[in-house]
Amino acid sequence: MGRIRKGESVSRTATLLLKDTSKRNLLEIGSKSSHIDVQIVDGDSENDGRIEVEVTVNADDFFGRLDERVTANLTDGSHPESILRIIANIIGNVEVNPRSIHFIIDTALAEPDVPIREIKVFSNSENAEFKLLSVMDTNDLLTINADTLIADKQYRILTRPNQKAMNLNRITSGFVKIKTDDPEQPEISFSYRIILR
Repeated sequence: MGRIRKGESVSRTATLLLKDTSKRNLLEIGSKSSHIDVQIVDGDSENDGRIEVEVTVNADDFFGRLDERVTANLTDGSHPESILRIIANIIGNVEVNPRSIHFIIDTALAEPDVPIREIKVFSNSENAEFKLLSVMDTNDLLTINADTLIADKQYRILTRPNQKAMNLNRITSGFVKIKTDDPEQPEISFSYRIILR
């Protein structure tokens, strides 16, 4: 479904193929998610078994990644359940890019090259401004520096594994929490993974 701004709804159409067209009336489709509406769209496809389904994502009360399922079943149980994954990114006025970073470090070297990764935090609306209040690694495995690129609009976060991470000698992951003064998005985050080999 791609990127959807909070407060908006986006619809897409998918096609199901029903091999036994005589069982069309036994088809049930739905989603357990309160953010997804699903309905069969009436059409002239009864003879070939094609069934048009409209899926609507309602992004009215949350931010972040949406990863849900739409299921299709025949009520007589004669066919296994079919699943359509629905993936979307619900955005507000503040975005983080990328939402995930990784580090691969060769510890066999006498002086391992420890890469730096850059993350941008920015306003995606001309009228929206925000301040970056704090940036914190939940596992304290990264050294983090934040710079202002455009006042109240765009910030850069530079990250690299710290000595504590280098001493672990294993694969580890975590989240970096970013606090802002945006009333709808006071906290956003990105994930990271460190691979020492």
